[in-house]
Amino acid sequence: PTMVVTGDLLERLEDVGAGDAGEASDGAGEALRILLVEDNAANQMVVRCLLEPLGFEIVVADNGREGVDQFEAGAFDMILMDMQMPVMDGLAAIGIIRAQEAQRRLERTPIVMLTANTTDVHQLRAMKAGADALVAKPVTLEILLSGLTQGAAAAEAWACEARAA
Repeated sequence: PTMVVTGDLLERLEDVGAGDAGEASDGAGEALRILLVEDNAANQMVVRCLLEPLGFEIVVADNGREGVDQFEAGAFDMILMDMQMPVMDGLAAIGIIRAQEAQRRLERTPIVMLTANTTDVHQLRAMKAGADALVAKPVTLEILLSGLTQGAAAAEAWACEARAA
């Protein structure tokens, strides 16, 4: 399936944030596909309960390794990535995803890092790894939509700079 280009993604996220129900899926009825890479089942359920009613399609991976595998297997509009997980943490997974995007000449997928640790050090580590935004856990709908919008805007700005270079 063809994924939404980042500008369209940003527009659709803003529609959802403005309270337009069902705006996460466009006229063709295609939902925004989000890869949720999170090892905690309760956190997985919270994100699904917040976003699925708005029309988002959520695909869950239980650790960074599974997240990388899911990314390789399917196209996603956005990735929500936990920072600390067993098997492979979020920082390592983001590094692999960004390397694959470069190698395969793919559009930059917005990645929003989910973490309970929102210190400047954690923010810096997330951004150096290739995250587009950082969201504090526990998440609320408002915090999550804000993070998704920030991530989409940052990825779009990055893509514009890359095209201009």
